[in-house]
Amino acid sequence: MTKLSILCGPENLSLLKNETLNDIFNETVEKYHSKTAIQFNDIKISYQELNNWSNAVANQLISKG
Repeated sequence: MTKLSILCGPENLSLLKNETLNDIFNETVEKYHSKTAIQFNDIKISYQELNNWSNAVANQLISKG
């Protein structure tokens, strides 16, 4: 069934999945762990490095309550 979204136009509801951004990112890390996730000038960060950094930040936030 297709419905109309005010922001994005037509939506195909059959393409919607019950997943979070975290689920999608973790799948991407598994598939492309050594590929570049972020690049700024000459600095490149792989998906695995980004995952490690985000986990470290999450753990710090959890420890702070």
